[in-house]
Amino acid sequence: MSKELLEDILPFLDEKKSSSKDRAHAIVELAGLFQRDSDGSCINEINAYLLNLLDDSAHGLSYRLAFSSLTSIFHINLNVASDIFQKLSKKQFKLSSNLFKDNEILESLLELLSAACGDKTNRDIIKAKYADLLNQSITSGKSNEIVKVLAATILIKLLATTNQPTKEVQVQENEEVISTLADMLRVVVLQNQQSTLGAALEGLTYASLNFEVKNKLIQDEQCLKIMLDTSKSQKTSPLIHFGILTILVNLTSYPAALSKEDEDIRKLRAHANSTTANKDESRNIIDDRNKVLLRLGVLSSLVVMSRQPTPNSGLAIGNLLKALATVSNNRSKIVQQGGISILLSLLTSSLTPARISLNTPESSIPQTFNIPAACALAKILISVNPDLAFLSKYTPSAAVSPLVRLLDTSSDDVTLLDQFESLLALTNLASSEKVDVSSLIVNNAWDSIENLLISNNIMIQRATTELVCNLVSTPAGASKYLDAEDKDSHQNIRVLVALSDAEDLKTRSAASGAIALLSEWGDESKKLAYNEPLIQALIRLIQDDDDGIRLRAAVGLRNLVIGVSDDEKSQIVLKLIRKFSGLSALKTHIKKVHDVDLQRDLSIVLQKLVD
Repeated sequence: MSKELLEDILPFLDEKKSSSKDRAHAIVELAGLFQRDSDGSCINEINAYLLNLLDDSAHGLSYRLAFSSLTSIFHINLNVASDIFQKLSKKQFKLSSNLFKDNEILESLLELLSAACGDKTNRDIIKAKYADLLNQSITSGKSNEIVKVLAATILIKLLATTNQPTKEVQVQENEEVISTLADMLRVVVLQNQQSTLGAALEGLTYASLNFEVKNKLIQDEQCLKIMLDTSKSQKTSPLIHFGILTILVNLTSYPAALSKEDEDIRKLRAHANSTTANKDESRNIIDDRNKVLLRLGVLSSLVVMSRQPTPNSGLAIGNLLKALATVSNNRSKIVQQGGISILLSLLTSSLTPARISLNTPESSIPQTFNIPAACALAKILISVNPDLAFLSKYTPSAAVSPLVRLLDTSSDDVTLLDQFESLLALTNLASSEKVDVSSLIVNNAWDSIENLLISNNIMIQRATTELVCNLVSTPAGASKYLDAEDKDSHQNIRVLVALSDAEDLKTRSAASGAIALLSEWGDESKKLAYNEPLIQALIRLIQDDDDGIRLRAAVGLRNLVIGVSDDEKSQIVLKLIRKFSGLSALKTHIKKVHDVDLQRDLSIVLQKLVD
């Protein structure tokens, strides 16, 4: 690559001196050069070119061109830019201190240092070589506002991403510095000046990981309103959108649920490090913060930001709604303000502007599946009526595919809680009056359902059994047990019978309910009459201590004896009842059945047994 080519491209990377169109062309050309640079010659040429610019200490323009060029390279390729930055840092060229009195040059340098903070080695270099400059930039009366904001942002990045100090005093000092700098940035946000807002928000994205900063920020409603209003402006860049979303995610996120063993390990590590940097936040504190954001209308901002989100912004919106939906009382508000439409828009969109049909096969859905958005959707659909929650743009059927994706036990990014909540949401969807919803669940999720029915986790097994109980009331679900041509139907019945004997009451109740519902299918349920373990299970269940389970067993026995038109099948059931001492069980427990009609029908069954 020639020096002339670099001279043609690099000057256009200075966004203050070039149009956005020219800068975009220059970035594309440079990115293409990096892709074709198999031997590293491109990096070496740029390194030499920039070093030559920096050696030209008499010209401030050379400095600014060097800094702005390398800043742009950081945005194109972090690794390439870091390599150049680190090589330049080893050179003993002399930077004229007088030139740094020029705010424009200093601003260019600080923008470079801010971009370089994405790499640990770069951060170490910045701490060693530029700490004094950063502090002076903040305290100097000659520094303009953008210089102060950039310096504060860099210092926050350095402190927020540092390795955990071992001394508690040092931790507290770092936290106090971050909190103080964040106070300064909040004031800048309140000024709402386009020239400084982006840099201030970037600093707050890192600072808002700090416990004290979160508390101050959530109390500053004017600052929050400016951020939310900014996010709704058509002029706001995707980068600022992402910064605002990151701050909101930091404010709303709950700590990951840990097992007792993991929690003990976390406490031991914290004690060993003697740190207080990551203070434990109670759920109540986070709940209150989330209520504030809902009251301020955060959903209206998410509606705007979800229209053409970048991949990272889409994930941030999913994480934000997942956190907001954690408290069940928030879910109806989220639905009323368009939360389901936001989530389904994210989940049914690829990374390109092209849309995916709601009937698109699961295999065609992009691999960039937005797991947080699916988890948020699951939380919401646990608590709302699916027939009332969907606007005209989407139907309950649209939610099936992303919820089914959460049942994939092979994914490391999906937790047991995610699976559990997805099962609860699917169970609620299966109660929808729209029959096609249950058919979609059966057609897309049955393999996962079969696996989860035999899960070692009691809660997962229970939720899956409850889902099956809802599904078997529909033709698609019932066919998995009653279709004579389905070779797996006998095994499915066997699993259901085993679940009816589970130690967990709710699992046992759901399984007995599913059996009772299957017996409601009249002549279609004749297959059950031949199943000795199932008849034996019904006799066992009618003696259960739980009233609801006894009722379900009684319904099943009634239906299989007098609910079929084929007298031969009825006689088979009666024979099996006698074989398993069902007569005495019925006589003993018929009085515990409080439904008058059911009690009358069971009396008929008893009469048939003694005839």
